[in-house]
This record gives sequence, structure tokens and C-alpha cells, in this order.
Amino acid sequence: MKPKPLDLEEIKKKIFERFCEELFGTKKPRDITEWSDIGKIGGEHGIDAEEIEELVEFTINKTLQHIRKACEFYLRYKDNPELLIKEHPELKRKCKRLNRWAYESEYKPHSNMAEYNEWLFRLVFKEVVGCD
Repeated sequence: MKPKPLDLEEIKKKIFERFCEELFGTKKPRDITEWSDIGKIGGEHGIDAEEIEELVEFTINKTLQHIRKACEFYLRYKDNPELLIKEHPELKRKCKRLNRWAYESEYKPHSNMAEYNEWLFRLVFKEVVGCD
């Protein structure tokens, strides 16, 4: 998959297709175009489409909140290892280089923070980028 901006509608569509696939054995039966159609057909299967759609919306909203918080965390500490150490001293044990980056950013104002920012990005988005 190539890099692209976050698209919640696309995620909802994929969830919808997966649900149809599990329930009906096809990605999208021709008479199903939205969640309410599942309720019409799925009623015989004991499916309440409105509840399913609410659950999907809840899941998307919670995921979005977590992504937003992760972005805020990254932006707060980007280029600022001293603040990260001050507010999260437990991270000093996770990364020995953190002290060096803090020193460099304080005493070498034009130092390159790229290595620190990459480490921070990977820390914040480790679940997404798949690293430790």
C-alpha cells in the first residue's frame, strides 16, 4: 500500500465490505449499498444494522481520538528532547541517546534533531510503523 493521508470514509467502506463478506460470502451483494440494507437482509440472521453502524462509528471515533493524541504528543516533543525528559523521565531508561540529544539541543542550537525526531516518531507511532 502506498503512503497517503488518513481517509476515514475508506476505512468505513473496508469495514462494510468485510462485514458483507463475512455475512453473505461476497464483498458487496448487489442489493446492499449501505448499512440499512444489511438490516433488511440481515434481519433474518438476527442482525441489527443500526447497532453495527453505531459500533463502527464508535470504533472509528475512538481510533481517531487516539491518533489525535499521538499526533499532539509528537508535535509537543518534536525538536525538544529536554521537555520530553522533564515531563517523561521514564523514557530516559528506554533510550540512552535521549540525554545526548537533550544536551545537543540545549548547547548546540543549530544541531540536527533529525535522529531524535525519527526516534520520537517511531516511539509514538510504533503500532503503525511496526517497530520496537
